[in-house]
Amino acid sequence: MRKSYSLSISRPIEDVFSCGLFDCVEYCRSKINDEEGFEEFKNHAAQIGELSRQYGVAVRSFHLPFAPTHNERFEPAALREEIRDISFENTKRALAEVIPLGIRYVIIHGSARISPLTRSSRLDLFVEYVQRLCDYLKPYGITLAVETLKPSCIGNGLKEHLYIMEHANRDNLGICFDSNHLLNEDNYNFLENAGQYVVTTHFSDFDGIDERHWFPGRGINDWKRITEILERKGFDHPWNFEVSFPDRCVTAEACRTLISEWEALFD
Repeated sequence: MRKSYSLSISRPIEDVFSCGLFDCVEYCRSKINDEEGFEEFKNHAAQIGELSRQYGVAVRSFHLPFAPTHNERFEPAALREEIRDISFENTKRALAEVIPLGIRYVIIHGSARISPLTRSSRLDLFVEYVQRLCDYLKPYGITLAVETLKPSCIGNGLKEHLYIMEHANRDNLGICFDSNHLLNEDNYNFLENAGQYVVTTHFSDFDGIDERHWFPGRGINDWKRITEILERKGFDHPWNFEVSFPDRCVTAEACRTLISEWEALFD
């Protein structure tokens, strides 16, 4: 069992850095609504950087915004080239605030919910966008990780991820394995066939019906099997948890519960 852990956070939370349980964190910003929201994002990034320096906890990864709004677009598989270009410029603007934190991985969503009629064309547009972003990130030594998403989104399932890996064809491209999202496939088959591309994780548990982001061990995932496959495929990174905390209260005590329940799964 690996004892190097990471946690996805959406804001600066001192308890996460000070509790002594995490070697690194992922900063996730789901959306940026407007200029006020961007200023908040910048302030959070700066505070996370300060906490990182104070407690020696690295900021390993950054999760790009994935909830597009009218004012601030993050739509890498948009059908309109104009929107894809705006999304790319917004992405560069956000990255300028977090690259100085020392991030080594950027997580991207392929899309929000889309029509099945446009799926094929959007997938190819996303591949082009991924190539463009990988090329932008490479001089910084950063790898782009495409997250496994739910069936209504680009980036669901084994077939699409293998297609993206093959056709984007970049050496700084990988997969972010989210254990909540493969609702039409099982996690184990996915990892057996694509686990070699996984560079980071969003570990949490669910009921197999919809994403829940429960603490591992509170749902149906077989964690011994998942970790065994990943390690056999060569995964040697921290386990990153993306979980919903009870009452949204992310305290040192709640973090200890998360890790103690995780480690109990391997006793």
